[in-house]
Amino acid sequence: MKKYMKKIIVLLIVAVMAVSSSFVFASCEPETAQAVTYLVEEDTVFVMDTAKSSIMGINFNLFLDKSSNITLKPDGTATITIKTNNNFRNLLNVALTQTAGVSIALQPFIEMAEEYIPGFTLENMTATFDLLYGSLGVMLMGFDFEDPAVTAAFIALGELGRIPENFVLPENLTLTYTSNYYIKDVYSAYSGSYSGIYFGEHASNGEPFILMNYVADDDGNKQVNLRIELVKLIINATAIE
Repeated sequence: MKKYMKKIIVLLIVAVMAVSSSFVFASCEPETAQAVTYLVEEDTVFVMDTAKSSIMGINFNLFLDKSSNITLKPDGTATITIKTNNNFRNLLNVALTQTAGVSIALQPFIEMAEEYIPGFTLENMTATFDLLYGSLGVMLMGFDFEDPAVTAAFIALGELGRIPENFVLPENLTLTYTSNYYIKDVYSAYSGSYSGIYFGEHASNGEPFILMNYVADDDGNKQVNLRIELVKLIINATAIE
């Protein structure tokens, strides 16, 4: 059972890092599409259905808190909030202190970040996440990055693939992605009319990496759906009325 859980955790780390790195592609082009678009009229929070959402075939119920959500604002900004549950925190803590495979999973993403994001370093996570938020809109909350023990843990994770055995991950670790968005009604000869939520800036003749389907069910409840085939990501979320 422990080996099975460790494999799941390594897969999740790879998948989450792959999705996080996709934010680079969602934010790399300054030109925005010239089309008839619109925004929500009021703050709208879509709560993720963790029972019907998954990544790499792994159900969100295993590792995400049910408060994880997607928020759209009338000022044109959107935030995707991914909040881990404490059961997963405990499993992750064990895996990060014992699993050598984590190093193999993390190293390519650390190397990519160091190459494509000047200033990225595990030795100063406060500066690193200020940089990631300013350039990509990505923020990790829950850690006290001024704590030397936290810095030491990140350095050990990068160099050794594991954290010190006496280090305890904080509760409710939360990853957020904030960007501009717009909604556009689209017609396709194959799928008919639909509405899409476009995240991040992109070329006028292209589309962003993150594109959600914006629909209403039979009862009129607003929903968003996201599919990213690269990591078999499926997110279904319903608006809080």
